[in-house]
Amino acid sequence: MATIDINGPGHGAGALGTADVNLTSGETVTISAGGRGVDADGNNTIGANEGFTTVGAPYALSGYRDMIRQTVADLMQLVRVIQTGMDVDSDGTADLDPARLTFLGSSLGGNYGIPFQAVEGAIRASTVAFAGNSRADFWRFSNSRFQQSSVLQARIPSLRNFAGVTRIAGLAMAAPHFNENKPLRNLPPVINDVAGAAEIQRVLDHQSWSAIPPTRLRPLYTEEAIGRVDAETNFNPNGEGRPDGSSAGPDGDRSGGRPGRHHLLFPI
Repeated sequence: MATIDINGPGHGAGALGTADVNLTSGETVTISAGGRGVDADGNNTIGANEGFTTVGAPYALSGYRDMIRQTVADLMQLVRVIQTGMDVDSDGTADLDPARLTFLGSSLGGNYGIPFQAVEGAIRASTVAFAGNSRADFWRFSNSRFQQSSVLQARIPSLRNFAGVTRIAGLAMAAPHFNENKPLRNLPPVINDVAGAAEIQRVLDHQSWSAIPPTRLRPLYTEEAIGRVDAETNFNPNGEGRPDGSSAGPDGDRSGGRPGRHHLLFPI
């Protein structure tokens, strides 16, 4: 069995990065790390995942939508390389069987794994775990909520209100805070008595809609649809992150009428 992984756009630091491989012979081989990060904000430093998410107007709303699309295209190209013949040990013979390709993706890998499985017919089976929601929902329901607050603060005029939500499902949220006064899916409606909440909800809706093509496929699965996808493509949507501060999960088992198929995975 062979496992192949690639850096998606904006990952792996810069193009000059290297990685050391320690061989069983005791030798160390230095190879290119394949970094695809870029200095998007012009501060002469390539931060973690910099270049994966759009920065500044007028593209900030797109978030990581287009980079997920690009990663799907990159994985399709990887499939073509394997199908052409990948000679790992340079003996003149292809070492990988293009008829036995499968995919495993976790977290962000699940995000782009879903559309990849949908468009790439050479993948015999795939499993995704902890595939995230749109950036708006991920930020709202995790300890990255402060990043959404920063986005609201940066708008002109600022949309960050100061009757902020400090805890969600008993979990403390990092400052700065805001209050969108928006119930989870399938919960009763609320009366909006929070100043500025309607404007924040509008921004969250725009963020979610802009991310629909690559990231919002999961809520569309019904019990019937999941059964069909399972049978035809061996696709296994097998997990949702527990809302422990690092994963966006409170709305997961409310999506697409699929609580009977839902597995709540607990991080260790």
